[in-house]
Amino acid sequence: MGRFHCYVVYRGRQLGIYQTWTECKAQVLGYPNAKFKQFSSIEEARIIIGLTKIYATSSGYAFKAL
Repeated sequence: MGRFHCYVVYRGRQLGIYQTWTECKAQVLGYPNAKFKQFSSIEEARIIIGLTKIYATSSGYAFKAL
């Protein structure tokens, strides 16, 4: 059985936590300056998001550390 990973899209078509690379890739592939990060658990990803602020950019939205 493979190890569980999830992905947080910080800048892309739709921000959020995705459970598969296929879902994440759909949000970032071809998106200008896309940013995402892989985490080993959804709990870890939620903690990181909780320590960030969403802000508007000229190309959509992004997360910024508090």
